[in-house]
Amino acid sequence: MKTVLRLFYVLGMWGFGIYRSQAAPVATNGSGFQLTIELRDGSRVIGKVPNETLDFHSATLGDLKLSWAQIRAIQYAAHSDTARLTATNGDAIRVKPAADTLRVETSYGENKIPIKLIESIKVSAAINPGQLPDGLVALWAGEGNAGDSVGGNNGTLTGSATFGPGKVGQGFVFDGRNGSGVTLGNPASLQLQDFTIEAWIQRGSDKVVSYGSGGNASLFDSGWGGGYLLGLASNGELFFDRLGDVEPLHGPSITDTNFHQVALTKAGSEIVFYLDGTAYPAPSYTTTFSFTSSIGFGYQSDSQDQSLLGVMDEISFFNRALSATEIQALYTGQK
Repeated sequence: MKTVLRLFYVLGMWGFGIYRSQAAPVATNGSGFQLTIELRDGSRVIGKVPNETLDFHSATLGDLKLSWAQIRAIQYAAHSDTARLTATNGDAIRVKPAADTLRVETSYGENKIPIKLIESIKVSAAINPGQLPDGLVALWAGEGNAGDSVGGNNGTLTGSATFGPGKVGQGFVFDGRNGSGVTLGNPASLQLQDFTIEAWIQRGSDKVVSYGSGGNASLFDSGWGGGYLLGLASNGELFFDRLGDVEPLHGPSITDTNFHQVALTKAGSEIVFYLDGTAYPAPSYTTTFSFTSSIGFGYQSDSQDQSLLGVMDEISFFNRALSATEIQALYTGQK
């Protein structure tokens, strides 16, 4: 759900510099496509382009005109003006871009990146903020900070939590020990009995925590002593419960180290788990929750034993239960 580009550009002695900054989502025209652009200096740019055509020349096929909808990835040669273009149908051809720059729409306006500075481009369908489901109150994208780019519910890294490669751009990296996570305090906008939690999760290994062979990991936690916990069990099973006094509800399992979309919706007593856009309804669950929130670990006496070993990215929180169609649309737009 990275619908924002937290980057701005300055011209300096090196010709083109990139600095990170936090900004609210920006709307652009058209359905558009999101680009993850790797630059030769090791920087990564996440931007959006309109659904337009691009011109290339192929020594084999001649002049080509392709839309972003037909392109999956572009890998530029290191010491040449050619590139390897992979189409969505699997074709891979050697091409020469017709333009010297790439136009990218950002929250700071339109920018043109010189092609010679680009190493590769990955193309995915983008979701405009205007296309997001209603009720989004928080989005923690993990782009080098713990800020909430929607509602101002900014977090604070704890323990050894840091940032690293995420589903798109960067994400939160937790090492499974020492209370590694993000504290969110007790913001009023998160004090809800009906809600949706949605995120991308990647297990770091065959364990969900770093100690021993067992133990459960917290993904999103609203506080010990009556708060709720969305967690990942030692066997990879998603679970949800009221901390301290209610048996957990069981959901689907994550058993590999790939990124997966996970979500949980609550509307009254109706709880539904989601894994990669597929719904897994749970039994009726009637309880009232207290609040104080965190990501990646739980507020418990053994909190260091509740820290996730893995990566969380694009963590979103809605003030209502999204429908199965809305969850599926988020999954499709983000994958």
